[in-house]
Amino acid sequence: MIVGCARQTRLVLEQRQAPPAQRHIELASQWAFESPADGGREIVLHFPLPGSENGPRDFHVFVWMPDAVGETVIGGSGPDQARGFLIQDVGGRKGKTEFTSGTVTLIGERAWLRRGRRRVHLDVVCDDGTRIVSDALVRADSREISLFNTDFSSDIAVLRDEATPAENPTDRRPGGAP
Repeated sequence: MIVGCARQTRLVLEQRQAPPAQRHIELASQWAFESPADGGREIVLHFPLPGSENGPRDFHVFVWMPDAVGETVIGGSGPDQARGFLIQDVGGRKGKTEFTSGTVTLIGERAWLRRGRRRVHLDVVCDDGTRIVSDALVRADSREISLFNTDFSSDIAVLRDEATPAENPTDRRPGGAP
């Protein structure tokens, strides 16, 4: 668990394959949002460059998870699996990497003294080997989620397509006959 910062959302990126100065990056921000969507919950976290107070949103984390309190596993297939990705807009590691394993934990009760907010913990590994550990105090904001969905619609569409089992053409006829 990440502690010790006045910011409400913290994220650590462990990128073993990155140049030495970029292997361990700690980010902090107050841009953490959630909203119900597609029978589940979408979570979006944005971060500026390390040490930046209010710089541009250069790192983006998107999570879709079932609308359930507690821990949800990433990996496998099916509608009950959490899924997501990291997009980095700057530097030599610029691009997108999808989650392949790990967990997302949604804390059930709202954060004490912070109405409309709740805690989310991520501990995930991405397809390029990046490990993400984050503690976020997310707030309900369907507008922010909608803006993210518009800006990154193709990335989210790919994620949704991967979660939907491919249709077997032999199952189109009654009885499954070809």
